[in-house]
Amino acid sequence: MIDVTATTQPREPEQPRIRNYFVIAAVGALIVLGTILRFSHLGATSLWADEAASMAIVTNPDADHHLSWPEFLRSTWSREFNMVFYYSLLRGWIQLGNSEAFIRSLSVIPGIFNIFIIYLLGARLLSQKVGMVAAFLLAIHVSHLAYSQEARSYSLVTLLCSLSFLFLWYGVNTSHRRYWVLYTACTVLAIYTHLFAVFFLPAQWFSIVFLKPKENRWKSFLISATAVLLLAAPALFFILTHDGGQIGWVERTNLRDVANVTAFLAGVRPRSLWPYIPLLILAVREFIRILRQSGRSLASWSPALLLSWLWVPLFVVLIISIRKPILYPRFLIFCIPAYVLVAAWGLCSILNRSVFLIYLGVLVFFSLVYVKRYYQTPKEDWRAAAAYVFSHARPGDVVALPPTSPPWAFHYYLARWDHNLKIPIDSNPDNAPASQWINTLARGHQRIWLVQYSQVLTAPGAAAINDAFHRELDRDDEYQVFELQVELYQRHAAVAQSARPGL
Repeated sequence: MIDVTATTQPREPEQPRIRNYFVIAAVGALIVLGTILRFSHLGATSLWADEAASMAIVTNPDADHHLSWPEFLRSTWSREFNMVFYYSLLRGWIQLGNSEAFIRSLSVIPGIFNIFIIYLLGARLLSQKVGMVAAFLLAIHVSHLAYSQEARSYSLVTLLCSLSFLFLWYGVNTSHRRYWVLYTACTVLAIYTHLFAVFFLPAQWFSIVFLKPKENRWKSFLISATAVLLLAAPALFFILTHDGGQIGWVERTNLRDVANVTAFLAGVRPRSLWPYIPLLILAVREFIRILRQSGRSLASWSPALLLSWLWVPLFVVLIISIRKPILYPRFLIFCIPAYVLVAAWGLCSILNRSVFLIYLGVLVFFSLVYVKRYYQTPKEDWRAAAAYVFSHARPGDVVALPPTSPPWAFHYYLARWDHNLKIPIDSNPDNAPASQWINTLARGHQRIWLVQYSQVLTAPGAAAINDAFHRELDRDDEYQVFELQVELYQRHAAVAQSARPGL
């Protein structure tokens, strides 16, 4: 007779271990997937204007010497304090390499790490299944993918916000001092990485009302919140004393803007939002059920923290936008983890396994469609425009960039390529009238390369500049690449002849 007990008892402790191995392998596979997507085509496209602005801020091509740290900080305060922590990291990062792919990899790394943090958030706040689904959705999330491949601070601030919420959860649930210190540090760094991160603070503050008043938790939270405000005081002072001219281009807010922000957080276009709306409703229903069962407690606070993270920043920004328009999709990128977690929560509340898998398949299909479109969508190709100029330029030429075409990208490629042929760049710093600017350029240079955005050629300022160039100079060459137009001008032949010595 076989002793069944003897053969089965040793296997029982192995079940949790096998499950843990499966979870580790699954999370690892999702991280590998996210890594492949975020490193794919990383250096295939040129730096675009905002990325080149990041490089201009950390290298300051207008300076005649390498900036010391105090000079760098003063420069960022006067130019763009908004991303000072990211710029500080980038300043050291480019000492190791300055190719497009290497520069962008500083954003890829936090983007990949965020996949693991999202899993932890889902597992701690809700369930391991929610964490796994959320990590999967974030790995293939096109908005998160796109800004993980951009030399700006958006990927880093999203990670720091995720860490802030994770350490807040640990601090409230364990009351260990180290978690409150980590929470404070991540929150402050997030604000210095992007000033719009201040808008997730009201979400955290609001969620605390779902906890029962306990002296140790409330006291620790108040101490940490006070430390955050004190350490972030320079950033808050900057917000209050600057009129937001850097975002003066944001248009007046309407319902379409709200739809665009919602679609951005979901990683789709507005017309493809329909699969996500039922999931948000299911998540809210689950929260109401938990709140009725548990009241104000740790059980209800965790989902309340998540929902506050998603909705409170958007609500605060909408209120501010009544007076000053500041609603723009990428400015709320730190809400993407919350959106993904809430969608995963609603999806995991579907008990029927077949329905769950079909619904997940629909979300994955939409995500991959937009990921494919993202890879196939060209960007403004400053690299190609600069390469054309440098391959056709002669000694004594000058590159002219009107106000509608910032010079930062050309400065970046000039520093990388222009070692023997010195081509100056003139962006009309005195904002002189078009004719006066042309006369200044023509006095010192025989040939002028005019580089500008092709989509703004009919704008009043750009049209005036183009009319002046066509009227006062001869056009010898023209080259167009995506969103950019390159034209070669020189002085009229008669004027050039009369300007020769001895004639």
